[in-house]
Amino acid sequence: MIDLTVVWAGIIGFAIVAYVVMDGFDLGIGILFARLRVGAERDTALNSIAPVWDGNETWLVMGGGGLLAAFPLAYAIILPATYPHMLTFPVQMALMSDRSFPLALPGLVHVRNRIEVLRAIGVDEPLDLEVWAEHFARHRSGAKYRVVVADESRAVSGLSGFGFARATG
Repeated sequence: MIDLTVVWAGIIGFAIVAYVVMDGFDLGIGILFARLRVGAERDTALNSIAPVWDGNETWLVMGGGGLLAAFPLAYAIILPATYPHMLTFPVQMALMSDRSFPLALPGLVHVRNRIEVLRAIGVDEPLDLEVWAEHFARHRSGAKYRVVVADESRAVSGLSGFGFARATG
């Protein structure tokens, strides 16, 4: 008899691997884009990924949908932990794209996230989320820093995005 748990884990794993491979292709072209000459080189690079540009996100949606369908408890634990980060993403982008921010947003490479859920967040619970940047330091590739999202009620702590970028000035 076939164990559906293993089958669904395989389907979700395949969807995530397909997303990573295809998104890596898009990101690779994006990284090379700044080094290509304006004109034919850039057009060729962009045309090589145009047919699959956003199609790779389908695999990510499939993985999330499969997680919800096959493993609802895991879905209920994993995805709500990312909600404060998603809610504050526009604030994070405003912070990093502000002219007074010491590093340029173009060329920024996101390398890691860390989410600590200290307790469950209630459905009707108001969140007082704060966003700030800290720990600016030199790095061989430019500079590194951390963007922190924290909740005053201590439900979420240490949700951090790390980045490397060349200094603007």
